[in-house]
Amino acid sequence: MRTELSFWLARLHRAYHAVAWEELDEHGYYPIQEWLMLELWDTGGARFSTLRRRLGMSSASLSRTLRRMSRGQLIETVVAPRDRQDVFVRPTQLSRFGEPEVRATIRYMEDELWRNLTTAQREEFGEMLRGAAQSAAQAVDRIRATRARVGPIPNPVGRYEP
Repeated sequence: MRTELSFWLARLHRAYHAVAWEELDEHGYYPIQEWLMLELWDTGGARFSTLRRRLGMSSASLSRTLRRMSRGQLIETVVAPRDRQDVFVRPTQLSRFGEPEVRATIRYMEDELWRNLTTAQREEFGEMLRGAAQSAAQAVDRIRATRARVGPIPNPVGRYEP
């Protein structure tokens, strides 16, 4: 049996993603969009750069997601007149109309995913995941900084190289 942390994180991600696809589709959302909308509903809107940082998404991925959501009339974007790269994103009234159902669906998903955990275990697990996410984000920053300084890291022996 595998015990690597990355293996179990990948399994957890796949399980969440599968449940999210099933449950959020009826509301017109794809997985990750629910977290973007929660952020926008809770704050009333945010700058593109703030959303990118808070959700840990690349600019390209967030741009694609926002375009898709804009076509679905779930969000609207406002470009700052002085700086065309400064974009503010806010929820539409249409998305606000569906907000209670989406929040209820997210609660249902979490209850189903974590039904075998006690409240204390859920809280502890949440703290562990927050710490792991912060650690991983710091690792990404360190790796990117190293590659920017020294260039590509040499390929280890035995690893496939196209």
